[in-house]
Amino acid sequence: IENLDSYYQNLVRYTLTQEKQPLTRLTTQKDDITVKKAAYLDLKNKFDTLQTAINKLRSSTSTYALKSGRSVSISPLTSGTTVASATVDSSVSAGTYTLSVTTLASAHEVHSAKQTYSNQALGLTGSFVIGGAATRGASITTALPDTVASVSADNASVILPSQKEMGTGSYYVETRNDATNGWQFRIVDADGSAQSVQKGSTAEFTTDWQNITAGSTYDTGRGLRMAFGDSTNLYTAANKATGAVALDYTAKGATIDVTSTMSLVDINSAINAATYGSGNEVLSSIINNTLVLKNASTGLRHVMAASDTTGIVLATLGVTSGGVLNTKVTAKNAVFSVNNMPMERSSNSGLTDVVSGMTLDLASDAEGKSANLVVKTDNTAAQSTINAFLTAFNDLTTYVRGKTSTTKNADETYTRGTLAGEYGIRYVGNELITLMNQDYTNGGIFTNLSQIGITVNSDLSASISNSSALTTALSTNLGDVTKILDAAMEALNNKVATYSGDSGYVKQTIDTYESNITNLNSRIKTINERLSRRETYLVKYYADYQAQMETFMNQSKINSAWYG
Repeated sequence: IENLDSYYQNLVRYTLTQEKQPLTRLTTQKDDITVKKAAYLDLKNKFDTLQTAINKLRSSTSTYALKSGRSVSISPLTSGTTVASATVDSSVSAGTYTLSVTTLASAHEVHSAKQTYSNQALGLTGSFVIGGAATRGASITTALPDTVASVSADNASVILPSQKEMGTGSYYVETRNDATNGWQFRIVDADGSAQSVQKGSTAEFTTDWQNITAGSTYDTGRGLRMAFGDSTNLYTAANKATGAVALDYTAKGATIDVTSTMSLVDINSAINAATYGSGNEVLSSIINNTLVLKNASTGLRHVMAASDTTGIVLATLGVTSGGVLNTKVTAKNAVFSVNNMPMERSSNSGLTDVVSGMTLDLASDAEGKSANLVVKTDNTAAQSTINAFLTAFNDLTTYVRGKTSTTKNADETYTRGTLAGEYGIRYVGNELITLMNQDYTNGGIFTNLSQIGITVNSDLSASISNSSALTTALSTNLGDVTKILDAAMEALNNKVATYSGDSGYVKQTIDTYESNITNLNSRIKTINERLSRRETYLVKYYADYQAQMETFMNQSKINSAWYG
């Protein structure tokens, strides 16, 4: 177009400007819809956030979080000591628990004789087994032959990938006749902890109850096999305390092959690199040219086993004498009491079965010491849940008021909010505030949220206006607080659910806007393509016309020159 005379350029531009008017209208329409869509996207996020917060205050939902909280503090009876640490959940009963520790659990520790060098070849040849026996095995000690016909384990037993062999110790096969699934079993250890075993014949592992197929042989995938009785009519339901099938399992130890060129360092490395049954792990180190072997697990259930199988490597090193391990630290259980109730555990840490709802860890200085574990009601989490709801509520209602209002400017003009014409959105903000203020019949002593300290202020924001009332209500009348919140949140949820989520009004509006934008983009593209073709045509048309005029003018000049 730049090659045209300015007169023709103006003609082309004028024509295109007139023909672009539909495009301008469509672009303006698209921009308006895009702005509204952005506002609705914000609305969806705010509605969804509020519904999530509401559900945390409804006792019928899986996300319910308004539960009586607990905190725990430790008060050692001897100054300068730690004695224990603990964590609690909401199920623990408030009160004072007096912990007195007699003995801490210790791990079995075995030493060799001191060697001249740790990094020089020892000249020893042979093999030894450590962390178990040369051959794995299993035997029933308490029988229910009609339920579990037999158990077995040998060196051909399969240990599935990523699994550890069951550790040496006593186990129980608990059985039950489930009303839905029929006869089931699970395996627990001496402490009653369910063991992770193969789920049926799959590659998965589980600690849950599993169905029994009568007459079948079950493989744990961790060394132990069991054969179940042929007739379920003869099965007996029993647990660890009521006569369940009891068995002793012996794990296969790690075989360490020693050659004459190996040093104490090499043997130490081989022991640490070996694979052991669960709880049979051995940690090896060298201190003062002495091989120090220590069970990774504490307690009487985890006594180290080691023996020469060929040659006399362990005997020569002084690890064994007459076939007996050179024990320096005896394995012991933790012995303690809580509120004068004596207890014994194989571990000092992660004790979840001492006080229900509490995880207890005995400190290294606990032996011979006592401490009070004080559990108190703590409503911090409950108040945080309520505050999160109020924040989400205010965020939504404030946004709705801002986007649907019309503001008078200083110059007497008015500015309309992006959603000023969206009456459905405007009304929901007002309705939510009304629901916060109204009374609810719920079977409890509270009928209005203001009675537990939650009110709507003059600026229409909701807040905890009386924190003392809320704290007292949560501490002394949690059940009634739950009832009023259930009633109020149910009403709020019914309203919010209409707008939130992927099937709510807001998402449907967003989808409609997206469809409209797609349609407008298509129409705009079509018009732009037509205008581009139109511009090409006009430029060519006026270029041809301009060329003809130039030819005519040139011919006129020639004629004037010839004929005067």
